[in-house]
Amino acid sequence: MAPLSSLAAILQQPLRPTALIAYNHMAYDTIMETAVKLPEGEMATLGVELLLKRVARMDAAAVGTQHMIPGPLKIGSTTGPAPAD
Repeated sequence: MAPLSSLAAILQQPLRPTALIAYNHMAYDTIMETAVKLPEGEMATLGVELLLKRVARMDAAAVGTQHMIPGPLKIGSTTGPAPAD
């Protein structure tokens, strides 16, 4: 697999691939940075809230608890019809 910097460079080219397979979390993260707007503010707020609950009550946040925060697609920069080849 190409180094992550090469992968990021490929994703910035005008003729990008129409599909990718990520074989590890580092490649996945690089791909998703170009496709999804991370809700960083909401993630930080939730993290602080969970931390404060944990400090106030040690059993408040169970290990393995998951929280889903939607991250919208970056319309136009990474979405669109596949090229007609």
